[in-house]
Amino acid sequence: MTLWAAYQHFEEDHKGSIELGKLADFAVLSGNPLTMPPGQLSQLQVLQTIKEGVVVYQAP
Repeated sequence: MTLWAAYQHFEEDHKGSIELGKLADFAVLSGNPLTMPPGQLSQLQVLQTIKEGVVVYQAP
């Protein structure tokens, strides 16, 4: 959830930005989708998913 979305839901005190004490949900990808050729985006793999500070998925 980004800062503006957290603000809209009145959750900016514990979500929306990367700060100590705030919740963090994110995925670790096998490459940078912003720098790779568009035709290779489908080759990206999710290596790890973290929700509220807990690893919920780890690639084998």
